[in-house]
Amino acid sequence: VVESMLCMRNGRERQKARVTQSRRAAHRVVQTMWESTRISINNLRFYSTISSTAMCGLLLAFVVGVAIYILTITIYLKDSVVYHWLTWFAVMICSWIFFLEPLLLFWTQVLWASIVQTVVQRYGFGSHALAATSKYKSILKEVDETVLVRTRKSGAIRIQRWWKGLVRTRQQAGEQTEQATHLQTDRKKDVASIAYLKDRKWCLRVEVVDCAKIEALPSGFKDATFFVKFRCDANNPNVSTTKPLPKVGEAPIVFNEHFFVDIKDSNALVVEFWSRRGTSEELLGSGQFAFQPLRLREAHQTPTDGHPVEVRLMKESAGKSAPAVGLVHFQVQFLDPLNDECGNQDEDDWMLPKNRMKFALSRMGPGNKKNVGKMLGNLPTQGAEGASGSAGDGSLPVLTGDEYLADNTGVKTETDGLAYRSRKVMTAL
Repeated sequence: VVESMLCMRNGRERQKARVTQSRRAAHRVVQTMWESTRISINNLRFYSTISSTAMCGLLLAFVVGVAIYILTITIYLKDSVVYHWLTWFAVMICSWIFFLEPLLLFWTQVLWASIVQTVVQRYGFGSHALAATSKYKSILKEVDETVLVRTRKSGAIRIQRWWKGLVRTRQQAGEQTEQATHLQTDRKKDVASIAYLKDRKWCLRVEVVDCAKIEALPSGFKDATFFVKFRCDANNPNVSTTKPLPKVGEAPIVFNEHFFVDIKDSNALVVEFWSRRGTSEELLGSGQFAFQPLRLREAHQTPTDGHPVEVRLMKESAGKSAPAVGLVHFQVQFLDPLNDECGNQDEDDWMLPKNRMKFALSRMGPGNKKNVGKMLGNLPTQGAEGASGSAGDGSLPVLTGDEYLADNTGVKTETDGLAYRSRKVMTAL
């Protein structure tokens, strides 16, 4: 009443007090029990600095006075009384610290709080009051269905979508990495296969099949014969020529001739189509095909009978290419001279002299290379007097100058001399 008259409560507190007064006595008793278990700010007391210092000084003076009083009184007492009093004091202090205070805490904080929590739930107090009563079950169910369930579902769906996206992203990254690895591996295999084809399979077997779709020729070409020439684009001056054959009507000219070409340092084959009338020859058209696409195709799948190649023959005029004058069909195959049969009846004229020498050395054992070097050092040059060699020491034969000139009449260049030496090495092997 005094608090209400002196306006010591705010509006909310006054409203709360009116509601409390309108309730039953049992409800108010339960509320009092509930508030006894709750920590309130009203239980705390705050003092100023001067008040706190005065209170500490008073307590210290009281302790000092009690100590002086006890010492003064105990002087006049007997020793048995003092010992009895000290024993009683120690027992009381220890019992309070180790038994009574823990028991009080267990009662107030565990038993009393549990009893109060159980009782006050029926009156709407506590965090579990709504769950303990059936008054608000319909409201709780509706709130759970409309808010909590939807929230849980929405959260679960979003987590699932996020996880699926993360897994899909990692799978795509792994697939891209695997594809890149496969591409790099395939690329390295192709490069290695092409390098093997270029280093080992440097003998090209060229079969000239036929020449077809030749454009109409003037009347002066009725008695002419036709043949095909082909050579490497670089590093090989050898030119291969087919036999001259006449053209009968519109039928293709069938050659069916095969040749062997050294393509170790070449990249393409230049093809020319010629006509011959008497002693004069005329170029009708030319074309070429590169080795790289064929090597790349063979790196993936090696054909058993070679690669079919079709070369379009173009006639150059005034620096520009005119329409095709015909087609030449080839069947080409890359061969390894060390493992495949190259040349006709063990002939090696298709090899360049420098490659023939390397090939001869590669077929020899390590012990015979010294003999080859000795033999090549003793071979005479043109017009030089040869030195005789011993045939019974197991070394390769050494030719004299007369034998050299007898076998190679008209040798005039250093390249021809190297070719002569390499042929003799092959014969000795």
